[in-house]
Amino acid sequence: MPYELRTSSIAGKGIFATAPIARGTRIWRYEIGVSVVTYTNESEVRKRLDGLSKEEAVDFLEHVYTYGGVVIEILDDAKVYNHAADHNTGNHPDDEAGEMYAPDHTYARRDIAAGEELTDDYATYETIDWYESICKEYAAISCVNVGHTYREDNMPPTALPAAPAEPEFDMKALKEQEAAELKKKIEENAKKAKEKEKEEDARIARMQELEASGIKVAGGMHKFDASEVDVHGGNATADDFLDAFGM
Repeated sequence: MPYELRTSSIAGKGIFATAPIARGTRIWRYEIGVSVVTYTNESEVRKRLDGLSKEEAVDFLEHVYTYGGVVIEILDDAKVYNHAADHNTGNHPDDEAGEMYAPDHTYARRDIAAGEELTDDYATYETIDWYESICKEYAAISCVNVGHTYREDNMPPTALPAAPAEPEFDMKALKEQEAAELKKKIEENAKKAKEKEKEEDARIARMQELEASGIKVAGGMHKFDASEVDVHGGNATADDFLDAFGM
């Protein structure tokens, strides 16, 4: 069967068909000593783990499957088969019970298109208590555990959205922010005070200019000739009024 290994959207690497595969086609052959090695008890598995690094041990434990009371290590590329609830491979589609076709082999359960990833249902594997204990010891997740946990939504552990991390309280950053805000406020206040001072200087200069010309000055912000203001009538003109307001 033509296939290739490449990055999977489910998890890690996966097996992808490079040509169409017809329903019922045998995809993988189970053959002890050729495609698989079996371990019948806990001591055999622990012997296999001896000498492996922690990373290698976890990789082994998470890529074997359990069935018929034994642990089965796949020796070829089929070991990277990923799980899917709507898996497209497994027992022969016309013999799910495995009575007519060898139940250990893997078949296309439906037509598979070129470029499609080949998947299996890990939940069909068998739970072996002593093997699960070993997985827990190494902080590994067995295939059957993955299958039962993610059977409904087909979401593997690596695809689960990470919980948002609690933001760390940064006292230094807070103090820097407060200092920056205080500096900004001081600068704004200083700017306003400078502008006010400039306006006051302008008013004083205007007042001195008017008084130097012999005009009595009154008023607050806008200086004017008080002698020309008379509710009963005065001799100020419109131009004098505009001049008083600096227009």
